[in-house]
Amino acid sequence: MTLVKMYPSIQYQTVKGIGGAVTEAAAYTYARMGEDNKKKLVDLYFGEDGINYNLIRMHIQSCDFAIDNYQYVSDPEDRNLDTFNMDRDRKYILPLLKDILSRGKDIEYIATPWSPPTFMKTNNEMNHGGNYTIFSRLRAIWITQFMLTNFQMKVKQLMVLKNLFNLVEKVQIKQLHVVKVNL
Repeated sequence: MTLVKMYPSIQYQTVKGIGGAVTEAAAYTYARMGEDNKKKLVDLYFGEDGINYNLIRMHIQSCDFAIDNYQYVSDPEDRNLDTFNMDRDRKYILPLLKDILSRGKDIEYIATPWSPPTFMKTNNEMNHGGNYTIFSRLRAIWITQFMLTNFQMKVKQLMVLKNLFNLVEKVQIKQLHVVKVNL
């Protein structure tokens, strides 16, 4: 017999909430639903009478639950990430996030990269592992670009990020291109 002992007076961590992943596959399925079912789904997950999620994990670029692999930037010569493009996310993921946000609820987002662009990896593939290459210094810019695009950070926050990444990555971020997303 297995015995589990519980000590309510001892606390090791705090639970911030409960949530789920918003992936391209989930958003694609959502996009194919009728308006009534979309509302029901969002209510079931994020509503007061539903599960009442308050956390969302989303992927940066494609992930294992994307329709297929895609990259925000794929040109290895583009050191400034001028070709950074999130059109793929605009098609399915951002409309779902817009509907979730329309509930007026305070949601915390956790953005997770599954893989950097292929040119930043030694195996030049999105899948099958691989290590970061010399281009890994672009990783900070790439992630910052995602954050700016999705969350329209304030200028002060941008400067803090810029200074932090300059220190951590030892690379000068000369320019960050802010792509505005209207949710």
